Amino acid sequence: MMAEDPECQDDGDRIKYDKKTGKAIICDGGKDDDGQECDFFEVEEATGEQFMSVRPWIGQITEPTNHNPVNNDVPATTLSLEYVYGYRCSDSKQNCHWNENGDAVYMTAALGVILNHSRNTQKFFGGGEVENTAKNVANDQNHHTDDIMAIALCPQRKWAVSGQVGSKPTIFRWDACTGEKSLRIKIAKGARGINAISVNGEGMIAAADLHNEHQVYCYDG
Repeated sequence: MMAEDPECQDDGDRIKYDKKTGKAIICDGGKDDDGQECDFFEVEEATGEQFMSVRPWIGQITEPTNHNPVNNDVPATTLSLEYVYGYRCSDSKQNCHWNENGDAVYMTAALGVILNHSRNTQKFFGGGEVENTAKNVANDQNHHTDDIMAIALCPQRKWAVSGQVGSKPTIFRWDACTGEKSLRIKIAKGARGINAISVNGEGMIAAADLHNEHQVYCYDG
């Protein structure tokens, strides 16, 4: 039975106990000393038989004693994107267009896709090799690094503009026929993502973000 620390009498605040010392800790305002919210349920590390039931491979697989040395060099083989299946429509609308050549232009994941439906071939904006790093710190100089939320074409159907999700989202203008990048715009932190975008015949770009107040951005492209 765990005794309560007499110094930790509270005025309605929740109390939790340090499992190592048994000392009571008051969760002031619903947060503990590391700034995280306290909860009634805490995650415990599995031990003994419980550990083996959730991680049965531990103890069954061992490292070979004579394996080849680890090689951290980048493989000489490179991959190129050939075809992408899928189209984002569950939470984004008005995002499939025809370019001046009659090809479909749309997005899926972090890619702009240009589909020639007669030959069933695709070109892409993005899709090249990227560094193995988190999305929020990935290099977004040349293409999107997170899901595209909105896409639009100019009235001449030559240029496409697209915006992605993220705390500091990026907007790109690119050739709707070749996928070649034309312009990059970086939005300040806090926007949360671009969920509506448009471009007129003079190249003016307008976009709305996911901020609570839905800020609107206008750029002279």
